[in-house]
Amino acid sequence: MELVFCTHNEDVDRVLAAAVAELTAVFPHRLLAIYLSGSAVDGTLVAGSDLDVLPIFAGEFVADEATRCRAWGRSWQGAWPLDVELACLAQLTQTGATGLKQSAVLLAGRDIRDQVPWEPLENFHRDAMQGFMAYAAELRGLPPTLRWPLTYPDPNDEFFGYAPTDTRLVLKTVLLGATLRVLLETEIRCRSKLDAVRQYEVVFGGETAVWLATLHERCKMQWHYQIPADRTALRTLLQPVLAFENEVLLEIERLGD
Repeated sequence: MELVFCTHNEDVDRVLAAAVAELTAVFPHRLLAIYLSGSAVDGTLVAGSDLDVLPIFAGEFVADEATRCRAWGRSWQGAWPLDVELACLAQLTQTGATGLKQSAVLLAGRDIRDQVPWEPLENFHRDAMQGFMAYAAELRGLPPTLRWPLTYPDPNDEFFGYAPTDTRLVLKTVLLGATLRVLLETEIRCRSKLDAVRQYEVVFGGETAVWLATLHERCKMQWHYQIPADRTALRTLLQPVLAFENEVLLEIERLGD
């Protein structure tokens, strides 16, 4: 397969070309298409960002190839890390898709998106809720259950337990929460983390929208997910996370009533 999309970042494009070449060598005659989504597409790529690669297999998965493909992604040692989210066409035609149809670009192969229906909105609701709760649980060391109201992962920590090594997970959690709130209010499916920030401003506005935009701009775009020299600034940014998590979780609880 040859690349049909480039990011205009030579280092990234070399990594993507190498990844496509390896994938097609490891799974000969099995891949219909490989898509790219996320930061490399929406212009928010920074040092440390993952390259979100979506390989699509023909028909059903054969034997253990899904497991092997995930293992391949985890073992990738390129200059940019990969986040590999694979699917097979048989599965996609049954379940539908959101990200693939809405925000991905064809990287290599044959575009099959016209064969894939939209994921039903209720399924997208469910996936977003489950994803948010999974991230919130991961921030807290994966307890057996999450109970509302949540508490800080570590109230005695400088960053309340939200940034043990970096801010990647807490940012994903908060922006998926923003995605979910926009979805529940409007049924709009946000295209990306950046789109979640923008849509939240349009739908809700206010101080929380300003905070979300600042959190994204500083934690990702300025600090590249790393702990900054100005540690007080990060602490101040992370202090409101708990209240926001609880707002989102309360909405989820209300849906279950």
